[in-house]
Amino acid sequence: MKNFTNFLAATLILLGGVSVVNAQAPTEPAPALPYADENVGAFYSAVYDVVSTWQALVWGQNATVTDVEIGDDQAMKITNLDFLPMQLDSKYVIPNDFDYIHLDVFPSADTKFRIGFQCFGPAFEIYSKFYDLKGGQWNAVDIPLNEFEWPLKNDAQERIAQIMRFGGDEGTVGYASEIYISNIVAYKGEPVNNKPKAPTEPAPALPYADENVGAFYSAVYDVVSTWQALVWGQNATVTDVEIGDDQAMKITNLDFLPMQLDSKYIIPNDFDYIHLDVFPSDNTRFRIGFQCFGPAFEIYSNFYDLKGGEWNAVDIPLNEFEWPLKNDAQERIAQIMRFGGNEGSVNYASDIYVSNIVAYKGSPVGIAQVNRQDEAIHIYPTLVADVLNIEGEESADVTIYSVNGLRVDSYNNVNGFINLSHLNKGFYIVSAKLADGKVVNKRIIKQ
Repeated sequence: MKNFTNFLAATLILLGGVSVVNAQAPTEPAPALPYADENVGAFYSAVYDVVSTWQALVWGQNATVTDVEIGDDQAMKITNLDFLPMQLDSKYVIPNDFDYIHLDVFPSADTKFRIGFQCFGPAFEIYSKFYDLKGGQWNAVDIPLNEFEWPLKNDAQERIAQIMRFGGDEGTVGYASEIYISNIVAYKGEPVNNKPKAPTEPAPALPYADENVGAFYSAVYDVVSTWQALVWGQNATVTDVEIGDDQAMKITNLDFLPMQLDSKYIIPNDFDYIHLDVFPSDNTRFRIGFQCFGPAFEIYSNFYDLKGGEWNAVDIPLNEFEWPLKNDAQERIAQIMRFGGNEGSVNYASDIYVSNIVAYKGSPVGIAQVNRQDEAIHIYPTLVADVLNIEGEESADVTIYSVNGLRVDSYNNVNGFINLSHLNKGFYIVSAKLADGKVVNKRIIKQ
């Protein structure tokens, strides 16, 4: 290892030395980075020479930090993060031709996360935006250096790194109880996606009863109709691929893709959502639509932001579509399902795998659901240790229900977080009601 950063020895002694990795901790090191030495300024690395040693400052925070060994690598383990300032023993000026700062972050549960920089002279304190991270896995966080409001010197940014701050915004963000960080480097170049480009495991199975499902594409449920791709001049192509004991549609070069059912299907009005499991090769936007020749209409969902290299559960409220009316009620006719669209203004991932396309009656219960871009309120994480974050443009009245529908607790005017440490382990439904009467539900697991 080359000049591996070593935290202040007194800090390690005070905090009890290297901690033991637990069940919610990484068992494998973070992926190696491919950048050449001359294109990297490393703050914490087992591979690159570090720009300076550093130490934790004690400014009244709850957060503590230790080094932990993970295989032949090491990581910082931050416990009880509220904010954590780490001071470099010598200032480092990040070159102006560097593009990003990279961190590999492994939180014990889904969490928000951000970093900042602080300097005493010239005095400034600046932060990145918040990033949503998934618990129980390494997350590659690549933050554009231009995202920070650096001070100017001779009309150019002066990117001074004297103190790096983790977390912050105390009292409004509940971070995961344990956060492991490795490979903290500023670098010149573009982010590298270490995630797989195609799924190696099937999408998770769905739990809904047969009578509550209308399936368009499924290996488990009876489908409502066979269907075929229409050729309307699009670039997109579609094939079936086997994934373990399941299969998925593989859409390549998506611009738009119309798939026509061999017979129309009327989605029952008491059904609530349409579900798709989607695995894009890279981060992408995604949407679906419905089209019919008689009565003639073409309607679309909102765009959803999907993460590349993993299965995303997309649960779209059926009321999100502007269905035609018949006798003053929605007539939910499915004749053609369209994937993508809005040609020319959206670049989709090159390969998109889709499985488990079903309309259903009930609430979403699959893998962590993605948020549509205009979601009024954000409830996270799915796996809750103590703190559940509930954030939006306005406050909400929140009720917690057991999976049997019994009210467990309620909170008024929430916009921040609630502490659920008193709840027993198990599944719960969180129902957040906004001032306009809209209700957002989310299934959580209390650990």
